[in-house]
Amino acid sequence: MKQIIIRAISLSVIPIVVGALLAYITKSNKKEMLNNLNKEHILVHLPKVNMWVGFLSTSFFLVCFFMMLLFPNDTVNIGTITVISLFILLGIFLVASSLNWRIRIFRDKDYLIYRTSFGRTYKIQYKDFVCYKDGNSMLTLKTENKSFFVDKKATNLEFLIERLQQQGVKKH
Repeated sequence: MKQIIIRAISLSVIPIVVGALLAYITKSNKKEMLNNLNKEHILVHLPKVNMWVGFLSTSFFLVCFFMMLLFPNDTVNIGTITVISLFILLGIFLVASSLNWRIRIFRDKDYLIYRTSFGRTYKIQYKDFVCYKDGNSMLTLKTENKSFFVDKKATNLEFLIERLQQQGVKKH
């Protein structure tokens, strides 16, 4: 009976926490958007909450990993070590992409600067974009040779879409 209560509570707490995180992202995005109205260039970036989620998950799974090594029992096997290691790497990637990934939009220039999660930087002219696609969770910017992906929860995304429309980039 106790396990059923714990499962029911955890199943009800998880959507509340996720909903609170999404509400916080939306609120902070609107606040930053108002601050950027008069700036010469605008920075599109991932929400800071992504970095904190990645940091907390990496910390949690690192503690689990070390506890598993310090106090081994029957559950320690290569599969468990692999899964925990993958979650640690996923958390590290989330932190790194939150710190690295960004798009710089200039009000008076005909290009933008796109930096990937791995730190590679592209200077892209608006005339090089073939089209952009507005999906459910991603905005896809397509050039002749490459596609660039933007998370729909990114801060200041509205400025990017507006700038693409001003420069005549077609919506697919």
